[in-house]
Amino acid sequence: MSLSKKIAWNTFVQVAGKAVSTLIGIIVVAAMARYLGKEGFGGYTTIIAFLQIFGILVDFGLTLMTVQMISERPDDKEYNDKLLSNIFTLRLVSAILFLGLAPIIAIVFPYPLIVKYGIALTSLSFLFISLNQLLVGVFQKNLRMDRTAISEVVGRLALLAGVFLFIYLDRGLLAIMLAVVVGSFVNFLVSLIFVRRYARVDLAFNWPIWAKAISRAWPIGISIAFNLIYFKADAVILSVYRSQAEVGLYGAPYRVLEILISFPFMFIGVLMPFFVRYWTEKNPEEFKKLMQTSF
Repeated sequence: MSLSKKIAWNTFVQVAGKAVSTLIGIIVVAAMARYLGKEGFGGYTTIIAFLQIFGILVDFGLTLMTVQMISERPDDKEYNDKLLSNIFTLRLVSAILFLGLAPIIAIVFPYPLIVKYGIALTSLSFLFISLNQLLVGVFQKNLRMDRTAISEVVGRLALLAGVFLFIYLDRGLLAIMLAVVVGSFVNFLVSLIFVRRYARVDLAFNWPIWAKAISRAWPIGISIAFNLIYFKADAVILSVYRSQAEVGLYGAPYRVLEILISFPFMFIGVLMPFFVRYWTEKNPEEFKKLMQTSF
């Protein structure tokens, strides 16, 4: 299969998987909004928006940088395994550090107690999401985005099942947030199982690799930070000055929008490893050809 056909197939698989995930996500959001009401859904929106700010610090460009670095030497599996293991460990450390700060900092905010508990609980979901993002880079490099699509759909199904179970049991907001954690964990677990075929991921510490990763990631991280702050700061500010019911009304359409705007990023994610490879190999003809074909 030619490269253009592989890219087209992987894009199609991602779009199909994302379409299923989006449908499930819309059902979940609708069910949560109906069950929790304006105030409860406002609490959900506040929890997610608050943690996404800390998620910026956790990522700080490492996800995109990982795809770049493992694509520079695509045939050197030993090097890429070592690189991926170190960046995975770096991500785990940064996630524990920054997401661990979130519940502590939330104490000083004028949020209801249940929202503060929700932030502490849902920080686990963001931990699994942050680790899963690195694994997606491996699938991008190997053009196996079907694995990502499967793991995401399975995770969403787990979320859907958990949400409907807790709604049936009438367990409230914290139980809904537990379902969010379970969905993220299942997504990460399935990805981790799949990724073993393409890379070995262990815990590792090699300071030169950590330093190189950080030095290359921070410019990307700053740009992502500004973009996400622009996109999420409004909900956090609103949560401080207005009621959770008003935050819920504001956040419901935003949640659907977040799901829909992810489609263009999927296509670029498939192309990035090849742009990096051709640039590293100083192959301008293939670089231009890929650019024109993708455009």
